[in-house]
Amino acid sequence: MNDEILVPLDLSDAIAMIDRQKEQIAALTTENERLRKEIKEIKEKIKLTNEYVDKYHGLAGGRSLEDSIKVEREIALNQSETQWLNR
Repeated sequence: MNDEILVPLDLSDAIAMIDRQKEQIAALTTENERLRKEIKEIKEKIKLTNEYVDKYHGLAGGRSLEDSIKVEREIALNQSETQWLNR
């Protein structure tokens, strides 16, 4: 979105500016709704992941949930570092 301030020269310019702003607001509203939906999906995935970690890596693996999370983080970090080094 453009942050510059424009001063309309006449009424038709003012109406055109308002129409453009309405279009920008509509586009931003649509994008906001899309992002909210995406955030909701991510939160659900996090919830399911936490349940999985708790069930299969925590209690079943003989580790506490905190230890399991630490291990999962280390694995993710190592994978990220490996991907970065393989570029």
